[in-house]
Amino acid sequence: MRIPFDSITLASLLYEIDFLRGAKVQRIIQPTETEIVFGLYTKGIEHPLIISWHPELFRIHTLSQRPSAPTEPPTLCMTLRKYLGGGRLEFIRQRGLDRIVDFGFTSAHGDFQLVVELMGRHSNLILVDSNRRVLATAKTVSAKQSKRPVRTGQPYEPPPFEPKPSILQAKPTDNLKDFEGYSPFLARLIDSKFCPTLPSGESLPRTRSGGLREGQNLDQTHRVQDNSPLPPGEGLREGQSLDQTHGVQDSSPLPSGEGLREGQIQIAVSTSQPNSPTLEIIQTILTKNIWQPYFSHESGAYPLDFTPLDPTAIPRPTLSIALEQAYALRESRDALASQRQSLLNQLQRVADARRAALRGITEAIATANRAPEIQAQAELILAYQGSIQPGQETLEAYDYQGNPITIPLDPEKTPVENANRLFNRAKHAKERRDEVATQGDRLQQDLTSVESLIHLVQNATTREELDQHRAEAKSRNYLHLTGAPKAKEDRPFEGNPIRELLSPAGYRVLYGTNSTSNDYLTNRVAKGNDIWLHVRGQTSAHVIIQTQGNPDKVQKPDLLFAALVAVKNSPAKHGSYVPVDYTLKKYVRKPRGSAPGLAVYEREKTLHVDP
Repeated sequence: MRIPFDSITLASLLYEIDFLRGAKVQRIIQPTETEIVFGLYTKGIEHPLIISWHPELFRIHTLSQRPSAPTEPPTLCMTLRKYLGGGRLEFIRQRGLDRIVDFGFTSAHGDFQLVVELMGRHSNLILVDSNRRVLATAKTVSAKQSKRPVRTGQPYEPPPFEPKPSILQAKPTDNLKDFEGYSPFLARLIDSKFCPTLPSGESLPRTRSGGLREGQNLDQTHRVQDNSPLPPGEGLREGQSLDQTHGVQDSSPLPSGEGLREGQIQIAVSTSQPNSPTLEIIQTILTKNIWQPYFSHESGAYPLDFTPLDPTAIPRPTLSIALEQAYALRESRDALASQRQSLLNQLQRVADARRAALRGITEAIATANRAPEIQAQAELILAYQGSIQPGQETLEAYDYQGNPITIPLDPEKTPVENANRLFNRAKHAKERRDEVATQGDRLQQDLTSVESLIHLVQNATTREELDQHRAEAKSRNYLHLTGAPKAKEDRPFEGNPIRELLSPAGYRVLYGTNSTSNDYLTNRVAKGNDIWLHVRGQTSAHVIIQTQGNPDKVQKPDLLFAALVAVKNSPAKHGSYVPVDYTLKKYVRKPRGSAPGLAVYEREKTLHVDP
């Protein structure tokens, strides 16, 4: 359960920070893309006030300490400094029970309003002048994006909400969704089995804070003192530390009291009420501002006691302290979850690639086991070649045991070419049998390792654990492959667009960008002992490593680099564990009369690359 920053939270918070009216705007900083912090100076203390329009973490509250400012302030921050810097905060107004707040400022430049709209992904911060003209906005909204555009220089229009009566006017039998101020969490709290109840006929004074005091339990009473609130939003004085203020690390209850002082009242807390809490109690709390901020590590913060929904909740001195704790925890958890998911996605791609490669290995082993059968088919094609007609797609024949057999043919090849194709396939399968089996064992071990690491990452609960797992993934080369570097300027290969790169060891790597340039590169530029690479079974760039006549000196990192270039320039660039064949250029030839870019090759070896 995550408690939202709803209308009731906003109303309580604005009541808590009402003491900031008249404060001087001493500084304005923008620590993140979706946050502004005002340094508001009053009665000798600067109070940092954060305003966030983050789509999920939107909120307003004071901070225990001012965050650091970026070296270069964003444009929005500079505009706010221009118009509001050195001015005074004149008023703070919530529009009914909507999550919209108007902060009124007066400065040397005139009167301004800072409109804060806390509406999920539509949250925004808008500075308007006395003529309601937009001077700056955190997010520009065009007419195509919304019926209510928000643009600099245009008149400000409030969100087009359908008018609703306030929840203060609701009755227990009403559907609260039809009232302003409703939130699903508030409805759950109203429906829960436990809530403070008020003595009948009691007229409650205005107060800013409540909560359990040390030594009390939920069967005792809350004591709420009139006109002597805790210092909400108390900032840091010069030389103070968090231990001398209400820092967010403080988790102790309020100090114990010595009975009721003059001006205090009692609010009875009882678990025996059959229908408590009631809507009337919530309405009285709203009307009288009898707030009781509570905080939970799991759920968050709320200005009312929500222990019926989360028994781990504890009272806090002010709502700002509770909110600061809650959102600091949430930001930390969200950041950890995002980093965990990013690492999991990368590891999962590696695992998927290994599984796909294992399926290929299984097929290769099956082919190797069928090598005698494939060779027999090639022999039968030669034996029956006199009966094979041009363009024929299958051969119906009898094998050596007298059983009927159907052998597929390439209709564009002669019987001898079809037979040679099968002979080469059988030979290649037999030659690679042991290599494929060894590669399969290695891949299986690698897959087991990746899956184990995935399990560890899924269960990581701290950033330190996640960093350890990421370092292990890098050490195993699960995260090291990245996109191919951008090419240098085209070289004038008789006008053919051929790109040039440098491998890790400094070898020149050339590749074509179309069929014509591929053809030119392979047949006109490449030397016999240069290494030629191509994605197996797919269209791809022809890639050449210029070896200067010493192909044996080219190391695997350079081969992987060139193989990645081939994959990045093929339809397989979004695939995983893509096979890339390589051989010496002298074993590559262009069939007579074939289209540009077509090549056949032999004596190849295979690399697998994750794009």
